[in-house]
Amino acid sequence: MRVQQATLSDFGSILAFYDDVIDRTPEIERHAWWQKGKHPTTDGVRAYIEEGSMYLFRDDRAIIAVMALTPYQGEDYHPVMWLWDLADDEVAVIHILAISPDRQGEGIGEQMVQEAVRLAEEQGK
Repeated sequence: MRVQQATLSDFGSILAFYDDVIDRTPEIERHAWWQKGKHPTTDGVRAYIEEGSMYLFRDDRAIIAVMALTPYQGEDYHPVMWLWDLADDEVAVIHILAISPDRQGEGIGEQMVQEAVRLAEEQGK
């Protein structure tokens, strides 16, 4: 599996994808704190795309999975008791990973995480 870096031309499709995932995933607000129009936000998705941190996987018909992979962690991760004590720019962080409800249960999430690890290692993380 290879993900591709999203571009601004994917912006509308990515927003529609997240809306669809939210609409068709029972209890997503409870488990992931996602809410249409509130999280993931339009501005947040655009920022991830513009900084080159948004990735997607699609087949011939549609987007199957989307994630943001930042080459750093923010201060909001500092309270977490990580196994290793690393600087913010020594790690990569997966954000807003979503799989199409039509394709959940196929191992795509695991493949996306493996691809994120590969990309992070490529970036020296």
